Amino acid sequence: MSKLRKSKKGSPGSSPRLPWDLSAPLPLSFFVHFSNGHIHLQLIEARWTMEDVADRLNTDTDGVSHLVKEKLLKPIGNPTKNKQKYFNPEDVLELMRNRSWLGKMTNCLYLANEKKNAGTQRPQTEGEAPPPSSGDSNA
Repeated sequence: MSKLRKSKKGSPGSSPRLPWDLSAPLPLSFFVHFSNGHIHLQLIEARWTMEDVADRLNTDTDGVSHLVKEKLLKPIGNPTKNKQKYFNPEDVLELMRNRSWLGKMTNCLYLANEKKNAGTQRPQTEGEAPPPSSGDSNA
């Protein structure tokens, strides 16, 4: 990572100069997103929480938990199961650009939702016919 260089002061009577040389690369990363016809630049923090990652991946924190469990996302460090997990934003943005990873992520979230919804059945209301049995009653 290069450091910002101080620019030399101008001679008296010359136009004022910025205190930093802008030709040096900035050690900051920006996340560019578009909404309502406007371009938004957002400074990328050093680490993202599960909520930040869920927002970027258009899912909820349960979805991020499933991605970590299936080893599709790796948190920073070695957090225990019940601790807050932080993620490297650069890694998440790189994964978001990978089409095959997006497919794996989507399938993982589909399977997680199927498992979650498998135990819940719609309650039967009065007057509604019971679902057909799977047995053969034509004897």
